[in-house]
Amino acid sequence: MKANGWHGRPLVLVGWTLFGDEILSPGALPLGTSLAQLRQGKSSPNWRNRSLAWFFRKLDLAQAEGQGVRTMRAAMKAAGSPPPKFEATEAEVTCTLYANPRARALMDEASRG
Repeated sequence: MKANGWHGRPLVLVGWTLFGDEILSPGALPLGTSLAQLRQGKSSPNWRNRSLAWFFRKLDLAQAEGQGVRTMRAAMKAAGSPPPKFEATEAEVTCTLYANPRARALMDEASRG
């Protein structure tokens, strides 16, 4: 799935597989946030796009600033899923959410017959 922005550049790319989901967002990490902090779940509460954040808050599709990564990590841990994987460059930030190992085992079992 792809949402196009100005000049045909993708705003966000989301990919789904049997083994997890990958979300790619163009742009670097916010100032004051390091990849190490993000990977440890200790990043400072900074939104990369305040206008988009405001819009999603008004639609009740986002929580308060700084809760997203912690909430995601806690929910995945509670479900028995591996922690999210974060990668970042100057051009984009990618988050991979891996499927729960039990779900993967069930899918493998079902595919074998």
